[in-house]
Parts: sequence; structure tokens; C-alpha cells
Amino acid sequence: MEESLLPNWDPPGEAWPLLFSYAKLVNAESFWAKVEIDGALLAIVNPADGHCWLDGVYPGGTAAGGASVNDAYANFREFIAGIHLMTWLKTAAHARHSRNGCGYS
Repeated sequence: MEESLLPNWDPPGEAWPLLFSYAKLVNAESFWAKVEIDGALLAIVNPADGHCWLDGVYPGGTAAGGASVNDAYANFREFIAGIHLMTWLKTAAHARHSRNGCGYS
């Protein structure tokens, strides 16, 4: 018999594994960045009120909720775009400082 990774896990409602693709142009102060990601989610829906929570499996450490599956997915997409934009800004700042002789050690 296989051992379960989550032997005592009982989701509070219906749960589905989902695959997703996401692409969006994000406008920062002086540039546009294209955010693209493919990943996997676990969607848990409360049958009493339809509220949904999306937990990121890949990328992990990501989550968003909403009053419906569509609301939760819209919130998740905005969360992902924000993470990618912050990462891009840090990378761009590092490159800009390195070109100016002020690189990080």
C-alpha cells in the first residue's frame, strides 16, 4: 500500500488540481514587461458559499482567494504578475547599477 503524502488531509469542500498558463503586459514607470508563466494549482471550493481558495503547487508559496473560482483566479493572476514585476525590477536595478560601476559585491 502506498503511503499518502497528506494522510490526514480532508479539504473543506471540493478540490481540483488545475494547470494554468498566464501572460500579461505589465506597465511600470518607464517600461513594459511581459509576464508569462505556466503552473499548477489546487483549487478548494467551499460548497456552502462557493468561496474558492487557489494554492500554488508550481510555483509554490503562492495563493489567492475569492468569492468564486473566477474571482480567485483573477486575484491569483494579479498576485503572480506582481511577483514577476518585482523580480524584474530587482534584476533591472542590479544591471543598471553594474553598468554604472556601482554593482553589488
